Amino acid sequence: MGTVDWAAVQAVGSILAIVAGFGIAFWQNKQAAILRQQDRDDRERDRNDRAEVVAYRLSVWLSEVGVRVRGSAELYGLLKVLPFQKSAAQLKLNMEVGIENVMSDLHYLKAGAGDVAQLNYYVQYFDALLDTAKSRESLSSDEWLSLHNTIKAVLKAMLELHANAQRHLVPIIKAAVEKER
Repeated sequence: MGTVDWAAVQAVGSILAIVAGFGIAFWQNKQAAILRQQDRDDRERDRNDRAEVVAYRLSVWLSEVGVRVRGSAELYGLLKVLPFQKSAAQLKLNMEVGIENVMSDLHYLKAGAGDVAQLNYYVQYFDALLDTAKSRESLSSDEWLSLHNTIKAVLKAMLELHANAQRHLVPIIKAAVEKER
């Protein structure tokens, strides 16, 4: 083989080396993309699993809040003609269990976490409002009207927040049940 032939072989070898370099870089990028997607899928699956756990942990509390808020709202419509000191104790939600142990995990829920947190706040606020008002000896007509408007607004807000929270949590629980978890 002459020098021209060796030059041709070197040229072909150089071209093949360049093509192989691009091929290896392409393959490595493809493998990295696959690994990144698997990592995202794993994180999404983990987040969904955690959301299911949070939804389950909230489900009993949310059901209990719904029953108690609806009961207080119905009772409020009947009792607003009675002396407030007698009816306030009946309106209280008296939730024995809160969601303090789940609050730090609410962020796993893709939607509804804000509604749950606000509902928890309103539940506590509502009972404190009733306790404070009940302890007052007498209320002026303006204070009485303000109290009734506040009770009505808080009950309405709690009903709406409860409906929104359920709208977000029920599908998570149903999906988990379908997966037989």
